[in-house]
Amino acid sequence: MCIAAGQFDPTDPNKPLYRCDIYQSTDAGDIMEYLRYRSYLKMMTFILLISLFDVRYRELLKAGLSKPWRDTLLNAIGVSELDASAVIDYFAPLSDYIDKQLAENNETQFIGWKSTYKTMYNESNRPIPVSDNTVPIIVGCVLAGLVVIVIIAYFVGRSRNRKKHSKNLHGHENPSAITLE
Repeated sequence: MCIAAGQFDPTDPNKPLYRCDIYQSTDAGDIMEYLRYRSYLKMMTFILLISLFDVRYRELLKAGLSKPWRDTLLNAIGVSELDASAVIDYFAPLSDYIDKQLAENNETQFIGWKSTYKTMYNESNRPIPVSDNTVPIIVGCVLAGLVVIVIIAYFVGRSRNRKKHSKNLHGHENPSAITLE
């Protein structure tokens, strides 16, 4: 903006940047208007993307435990299997480069960690997804039992308290009674 306003020239020591004054410069104003318009478009694009993601995210979470997670994943993104092969493919050139550098430098010592992803994601070794609801049912029953115990304890304590007060009100051991002689 300072260059457009004629207030700054990198090659002229008489026009340093700290003396830039863009007040009433129409050229600097045009640049500011353009930048404001671009930032408005970026902001609107960002808001649109967030709203689209929010709708998809809500739909993903709406299922909760009502459906298996693989079905929810299939409805949300179109696949039901999670696979790390895309990440491995992405970093394959880097892995090849590192292997080449190690071979050129005669590095025989093992570097990193031994990966078992090829055996973990084999179809024959894949764990079967569990759709058994036994644990949530047991936890729910235990919580319901605790609630019943608390309610019973409340009513027992309340009835004992009432008996104690009713005994005091009928003249037996009444601490507030005053005897006159």
